Amino acid sequence: SSSLDATDAESRARAAAVELLNLELELVRPWVAAGNLVAVVRSPTHPDVSGALFHYHRTHLLVPLWSGSGAQYVPGQAADKRVKFVVPGVPKTNRVYEIVPGGLPPVEHPERIAGGVQVTLGEFSLCSMVLFAEDHKIVDEIRQRAREMGPHAARLYRQLAARKLHVVEDVEQRVTSRGAGRWQMGEHVSSVRKYLQSCDGAIAAHDYKAACLNADRAMRLLRIVERSNWLLAVRSLRSPVASPATVCFSTLPWHWSMVDETRSWRMGTNLAAGGDFESISAVMAAGWKHFQHTTPNLEANGEIVARAAHSGQAGLRLIIKPATPDEAPTLVETPPIWVTSPAVYVEAGTLVRIDSWVHIPTPLTGSVDGLKVFDSLTGDALAERIGETTDWQPLTLYRTVPRSGPMSVTFALCGLGEVWIDDVSIQVISPAGAPVVQHPMVPGHRF
Repeated sequence: SSSLDATDAESRARAAAVELLNLELELVRPWVAAGNLVAVVRSPTHPDVSGALFHYHRTHLLVPLWSGSGAQYVPGQAADKRVKFVVPGVPKTNRVYEIVPGGLPPVEHPERIAGGVQVTLGEFSLCSMVLFAEDHKIVDEIRQRAREMGPHAARLYRQLAARKLHVVEDVEQRVTSRGAGRWQMGEHVSSVRKYLQSCDGAIAAHDYKAACLNADRAMRLLRIVERSNWLLAVRSLRSPVASPATVCFSTLPWHWSMVDETRSWRMGTNLAAGGDFESISAVMAAGWKHFQHTTPNLEANGEIVARAAHSGQAGLRLIIKPATPDEAPTLVETPPIWVTSPAVYVEAGTLVRIDSWVHIPTPLTGSVDGLKVFDSLTGDALAERIGETTDWQPLTLYRTVPRSGPMSVTFALCGLGEVWIDDVSIQVISPAGAPVVQHPMVPGHRF
């Protein structure tokens, strides 16, 4: 939301990250611009690591990726030693190189086994890339590019590592000031400083490969600190998006502050009338809204039925199925059906808790979003996505109201299958002893 040429530290770090990415893209431009993606290769030694394999003019490029559960919020260490890949389709005449800023060292001891060529990266990181080639012209060209980008890349790596260290220390200071037992650091920061000193020495000696490696080692340790403390914060939550303060590392002090301040707060009354879905007349009278988007070869329906009840006599059932079973789409791009609660008025600065129960009898298909649940204040950015459940599953979202006005919650079925929804509530959490103010609902349309 701010310009990349701003002078604050965060903007400079974002600009450095984009600049480093552009350098790496330029280094492998032929493969990502004109090559073909031929396979996704998974590491047999690391379940969170896979690699995209590109082919271009009798050469192959392997671009590893570290993913894993929750990586979109706070990634894991994203680096390790001796990571293996088995790469298919590589000619016997190809030699294997690791592309790093500053050079193109050969990968040691590649081995032909069943399924392809097994390569082992001594130190895998987010910048690791592997080249398979026999054409000396291409190899020399990539080596020259890597050498040319070395000085600038090393300084960018150093800048990003120093910025991450500052962020980690700032968050640590703000969290530990609230009490013990909420922070895990160990000896990592002292090791980070040593790696940064080694990085500085390597830059002074024009050893840019070593400079980038030491900066990356520092980043790895800092990611371990970030991930372990984030896991500690979300341990009591069913999902990281349950609280807006746990979707990234730098907001963890706000999360712990909210935990402390609300420990003795009380729940208000349920503002979402009709969320028990006991009858269609009550749901319509409360102001629930029902929307459908016409999609070719899909039938969507929403109904109040007894078998969708978590409690009481009935619940809400949303279902999407192909009109012609043999022609079911592989991807549903727009949610065919969704329902939205009646809008309730909430005051700026208040803390709101949204609760519901969800059951998905069989896993949803045709969409990575599955059932998407989000509130009108934070929108899609903090949506909860559920693709399957083993039984009825509670869903809770905490939201701090940024401005006074209406608030609602939406349940959007994005894939093929059915979901059952029941016992939806929206409650304001207030300090004990605070007066309870009941605001009227905002008028809505019929279900």
